[in-house]
Amino acid sequence: MTTTTRAVSIPIVILCGTALGMAASLSPHDYADPYMREGVALYERGDIKGGIAKLTKAIELDPKCAEAYSLRSIGYLKNFNYDAAIDDCTKSIELNPNAAVVFCRRGMARGQKMDLDGALADSTRAIELDPKFMEAYCDRGLVRLMKRDFGGAMADCSKAIELNPKFAEAYVNRGTIRIQTADWDGVMTDCTKAIELDPKFYKAYCYRGAARSEKGDLDGSIADCTKAIDLEPRFAESYFYRSMARRQKSDYDGAIADATKAVSIWPKYAGAYFARGMAHDGKGDWQAALEDLSKSITLDPPLQSKAQPWIDLAQKSLTR
Repeated sequence: MTTTTRAVSIPIVILCGTALGMAASLSPHDYADPYMREGVALYERGDIKGGIAKLTKAIELDPKCAEAYSLRSIGYLKNFNYDAAIDDCTKSIELNPNAAVVFCRRGMARGQKMDLDGALADSTRAIELDPKFMEAYCDRGLVRLMKRDFGGAMADCSKAIELNPKFAEAYVNRGTIRIQTADWDGVMTDCTKAIELDPKFYKAYCYRGAARSEKGDLDGSIADCTKAIDLEPRFAESYFYRSMARRQKSDYDGAIADATKAVSIWPKYAGAYFARGMAHDGKGDWQAALEDLSKSITLDPPLQSKAQPWIDLAQKSLTR
């Protein structure tokens, strides 16, 4: 008996039907998930704009995906688009009201917008949802600092360190609080610890530079601030503190250049106008000094006690 082998063909209509059945079984999240993964990968490679674009596509495919809004808010926050970050966090919270990290992130964005009550409420809610959320304590500490609740701010940052003694950001934030209380040795200790934990943490160099200036180490201050600028050129405070140190070394042109750069990054930075005003004073440019010092008070009225003597000097010099 001869046995023949015959190819069995599956009707195309069955194949198509199977494919359609598989497609019908996929949820919107299934379609969105690859774009979310690509977005995160682009973030990790430093392509924030590309990551946002991928996550926007994910949201188009699955408008009810809380995670996609949450992830996109990270990109907006990194690009200093605080309004968009707040909007995405709010949408994510509407879809999932129990995500502590999203409340924390919205609090960060609100803090940058100087909505301190909103930022405080968000970070507190994050802690209620996750009492061991060290980042939320750290962020709430900064908000309390801005509200001049130094005791509460110190307690929050110390709690974050208690939860994780290797959390560099908490040391830096606590150092920031110590700046406000003129505890310069404490600032040095906290920022040096942060640098040991994370040698690329630009804020730690910046604030240690501030402490070194106050302790009379002007060259060390300039070196630390310059390192901070090398690591993150968009951080206005590094230019401010370097400006202050350069003025004390009578490098008035350098001080003016640094303060001007700080203002270009943060146009409402009262301290930068104050620093530039004092540098203009050092050069004998009384009119420029008067304008900058007056601007600093307009932006931050409590600065008047520091700025007024320099304003009086400039006015007297102009009338001679």
